[in-house]
Formats: sequence, structure tokens, C-alpha cells
Amino acid sequence: YVTFNVHLEKIDSNIVVSLRNALLQYAIQGKLIPQNPDDKPIQIQCKNPIIRRDNSYYEIINGKEVRIDDEIPFEIPNLWTWLRGRDLFHKQINSKPTGKQFEYIDLDSIDNDKNVIRYSKTTMTEGCTSRARRVLTEGNVLFSTVRPYLRNIAIVTRDYSECIGSTGFFVCSFDSSIDTDYVYYMMLSDYVTMGLNSKMKGEKAPSISNDDIYNYLFPIPPINEQRKIASITKKLMSITNQLSY
Repeated sequence: YVTFNVHLEKIDSNIVVSLRNALLQYAIQGKLIPQNPDDKPIQIQCKNPIIRRDNSYYEIINGKEVRIDDEIPFEIPNLWTWLRGRDLFHKQINSKPTGKQFEYIDLDSIDNDKNVIRYSKTTMTEGCTSRARRVLTEGNVLFSTVRPYLRNIAIVTRDYSECIGSTGFFVCSFDSSIDTDYVYYMMLSDYVTMGLNSKMKGEKAPSISNDDIYNYLFPIPPINEQRKIASITKKLMSITNQLSY
């Protein structure tokens, strides 16, 4: 497991980025904190459950077990679960803006260095862009499907919970057995951003599809461990923010 003894001296920003990426990868592989054998795996109703048996992984499709070892990117602890995005994330909700004007979150509303929403845009409803459709709720995690490598990723805070988001976002919403901060850090990881980026298509605005996310595999620990991982990751990322010059 990872231990740190950091003297806060400024170091090259590229090294800091590599350190952050390594921390996120450790987090989603269960290497930041010890495992608690008393934890219980999350319980989510899955369309095609994934099970582990005899050191192999199987997905139950139409009642038959299909071996998917070649899709598993890395090992996770025994109490963790691989979930497809379609089982992890709720269906996105779209709605046309109403009233005279509305607050709009577009891709450039995201600060992709700090990974927070910087502002919303007051937009007139009449004649507004057809991309202004995503219904947002506090605790959603926004993930840009346009050029995922840019990491336009942020949590929807209370201040922006009544805004309308661009359809350029995949809006991650999920059951209460999933921790918002864990999802946030998971979506920031190289495994997710660069893995999904490899599926990008198009030239003018190269993007991934919603189905790319729904079909992707996500490593999910028990809820207590999600919270612990998110907490320690937040602290370690705060340290790295002080290192860059």
C-alpha cells in the first residue's frame, strides 16, 4: 500500500501529472487502503451480471456464462465488482429548457485543470442550441464525450443543480450504493479517460458515444471502501496541487 513522506518543494508539472495519474490508478485498483474482510460487495441489479470463479471472469448473457478474461484490464480485490456502465449509471434525462431564459453548462464551463464547474451561462430559451438538453442534479458527475483526453469532468454541486447541461456530456447518475467522489476520481483516471478516448471517432469534434460508456467496465468497491478511497485520494491530490510550479 502507498505511503507518502512529502516535502512540499515545487517540481516539474509533468511529473505532478504523472503522480496524479498514478494515484488515481492505485485508487481504482484497491491499492491505496487495506481491504476490510467484513465489507460486503455492492448490490446492484444487473442486466448481465459479472461473476468471478476459479480466477476467471464470466458475464451472464441470456442465461449463459460467457468468459470475458480478455476484457478485464487489471485485477481488483475479491470484494470488488466489475460493472458495465449500463448497470452502474442511470439512463440520462433530457428536457427542453422552459421559461424565458435558463442557466446552461457547456463543455467550456468546465475548468479541466481543477475539474470543477467554473460558471453557467445565462441563455435565452428562444433559439437556444439543440445541445442544451441534459437535466442535471446535485451529485451528478459530468464527463465530456468530446475529446475525453481533455478531462472536462466535474461534479454538479448544489449551485448548478438546476442548470441544463450540454448533450456533449455523459451525465453520470447512480444508486445510493455508489459514492459521488469515488465516481469522480474513477472517471478522472487514465483507465477511464484514455481507455474511452481510444474509442473516439470523427474529425471536426472527435467524440465517443454514450454506448461506449454503457459498455465499458468499471471497478466498484464496497460503499465503505469507496468513501475511504475517495477521502484519501482527495487529500493526496490536494498535496500534488501544491507541488507544481
